[in-house]
Amino acid sequence: MRIICTIPESTFLEPVHTNIFYISTVVGVMSCLVIVASVVIGKLGTKRINVFASISKEIARGNFTKAVPFTDGDEIGQLGRAFNIMTASVKRKIEQLKYLNDVTVEIYSHIEIEKLLQDLVNISRRIIDAEMGVLTLLDEHRKNIKYFKVSLPNLLEHCQIKEQPEGKGLLGEVIKKGLTIRLDNITDNPHSVGLPTNHPPIHNILGVPLKFNNTAIGGLFLANKANNERFTLEDEELLLTISYQATVAIENARLLEATHRLAITDGLTGLLNHREFHRRLADYLKGSERYHYAVSLLMIDIDHFKQFNDTYGHQIGDQVLKTVGDTIKTQVRAVDACARYGGEEFGVILTNADTSQAVMLAERMRSTIFAYPFKYDGIRSQLSISIGIASFPKDADNIKALVKRADEALYSAKDTGRNKVCCYKSI
Repeated sequence: MRIICTIPESTFLEPVHTNIFYISTVVGVMSCLVIVASVVIGKLGTKRINVFASISKEIARGNFTKAVPFTDGDEIGQLGRAFNIMTASVKRKIEQLKYLNDVTVEIYSHIEIEKLLQDLVNISRRIIDAEMGVLTLLDEHRKNIKYFKVSLPNLLEHCQIKEQPEGKGLLGEVIKKGLTIRLDNITDNPHSVGLPTNHPPIHNILGVPLKFNNTAIGGLFLANKANNERFTLEDEELLLTISYQATVAIENARLLEATHRLAITDGLTGLLNHREFHRRLADYLKGSERYHYAVSLLMIDIDHFKQFNDTYGHQIGDQVLKTVGDTIKTQVRAVDACARYGGEEFGVILTNADTSQAVMLAERMRSTIFAYPFKYDGIRSQLSISIGIASFPKDADNIKALVKRADEALYSAKDTGRNKVCCYKSI
């Protein structure tokens, strides 16, 4: 017997509808959560990127005071840290370029080579942040060190270099061979013996040559990078850039110095010329009036020079003039002034020296010249000089009167036998 039962469709599909409803509800809720989370995360990420972009625009305008505030370990945080490092490097480069520009303007304004060299080593030490700096410059023959300028901070002022080195060892590697050195530990280098014996403690060193026409003429050295750091390749390249500028400035200063020297000196004797002599005399008298000290003027003439010139010729006469000029110069102090006044006549200005002091010096000059062994073609000749002295303000109150009275004293020495010293005496 077969029983047929009919189940309503609604009864059969009801569980399915219920499950579908639950599943749809769960899916909908999850979808909402995902959307909300995406929006939140997107806004947070966008905010960080917007901050990044804003700071980038500020830096592009030249404002380096801000840094990207990312310290997280995600990709954006790593990018932010890298960006900050790059920004700091760019800022440092810009500061160095500005400093170099200022340096260029500064060094090209110098005429005196001594001040130029000292400023160069001071500036180099500050730019690269080193404890010590040294600039060495060879003489015209590139054999010996002519200038040795040291830059030390206040804490090391008691460690002044007392003895100038000869340019051997480590210094010679740079200033004569034209090599660049960068040593992290100077004691490991066998050439360190070339440094001055009393130099301050040196841990690391950076040295670059000063080159002109591909020839080394000196060197620029820095020692002990600040904060116990090491000199880097970037430091080396920066110091090389400074050295290029320095070399041109040094050569310009040398050229100006040579031109100035030619303008104020006598070509034969190397002493001051007539014009510069009078300019110096004016300066000395102004100093005398201000600080109340005596100035003495010596007028010197070679006795019978015309006869000597006619006997031996002008070439030998020129040698005599040069020898007499050199001898006079060795007898005076660095603060005094010597000049070839004209022909066989010389002038000497003695600052802070009264008549009695001038007489002592003049007698020494006279006796030295008289004893000098002038020899030409195996024949010994004896020369003598006559000297006239007048002092300011005792004998005269102005330049013209002082020169006139020193000349009068000179004529008196020549008229009374020559080879003697006479002082001006008022009648």
